[in-house]
Amino acid sequence: DAVEYFPLPAGSRNAGRALLAINHEYTDDGMLHADGMKTWNAEKVRKSQAAHGVSVIEVAREGAGWHVVRPSRHARRITAATPVAASG
Repeated sequence: DAVEYFPLPAGSRNAGRALLAINHEYTDDGMLHADGMKTWNAEKVRKSQAAHGVSVIEVAREGAGWHVVRPSRHARRITAATPVAASG
């Protein structure tokens, strides 16, 4: 698994701020659903897909520590159902 640190561009508002991207690439479907994997349906597929992806949070340095910035325009959850545009 991975946690990536992306410093925000320098500037007075962004001083000491960064984005953390945390991936969620494995789930245990047997534990994710109330009846495990005994039955399978489209709702369970959607729930499993939503459990995978990437979370992005904004963090800020304060003194000797860090805290999560809330609210943050950068914070988001990216899943298999998140629309994306590809180009190039």
